[in-house]
Amino acid sequence: MPEHDTTVLPPPARPPATETLDSLYTDRYITDMREQHNKHLILESALALFTDHGYDAVGVQALCQDSGITKPTLYHYFGSKQGVLQALVSTYTDIFLRELSEPLQYAGDLPQSLERISASLLSLTHRYPEALRLFLTVQHAPKSSESRRAAGEFFGKLRARLRELFAAAAMDHGNMRGREDAYAVSFLATLLGYIDLVLEGLIEESPDLAHRIMHQFSHGIYS
Repeated sequence: MPEHDTTVLPPPARPPATETLDSLYTDRYITDMREQHNKHLILESALALFTDHGYDAVGVQALCQDSGITKPTLYHYFGSKQGVLQALVSTYTDIFLRELSEPLQYAGDLPQSLERISASLLSLTHRYPEALRLFLTVQHAPKSSESRRAAGEFFGKLRARLRELFAAAAMDHGNMRGREDAYAVSFLATLLGYIDLVLEGLIEESPDLAHRIMHQFSHGIYS
């Protein structure tokens, strides 16, 4: 009777673990980069279209055609057109509030703080004109509209930070106490009015514009 071969064969050769992990990380990196690129295309198209035509006048099909992205892809990333707008607002709200963070800190000199805030927002207007124009446009939409509710994220947070600034300044200026909310709303309205004039080309963004904005508003406080 023949003897059985009892030799144990080695397992099939496998690639080194590092090669497998490297491949996985590379694939994931490529996927992540593709997703970020697609999202950027959609948001870039949305910013231009919403600004030029208005949020309500732009449909999902127009967004997809302009960005070269399919509807399923857009819905996968953002869920809806409103989700695209919300992503835009959140992105630029973070950028703007980060830029304004230091000027919004009261340091004992209210006119200086107001001038620095004005200068920072004017700088942001120069660097991100379409985003500021979109914010101003949707801010004037009907109160119940989804576009105005989305833009409220930026204006609400900025108004709250301004209120904190005026509350801190009221400790040095007794005549301001109890009017922090009114001052925050009034200064923001003054500032946004000038931003709108700059965007429409009705006034020049001169080096002293921030000082003029501060002076106009401060005259009402101290008079």
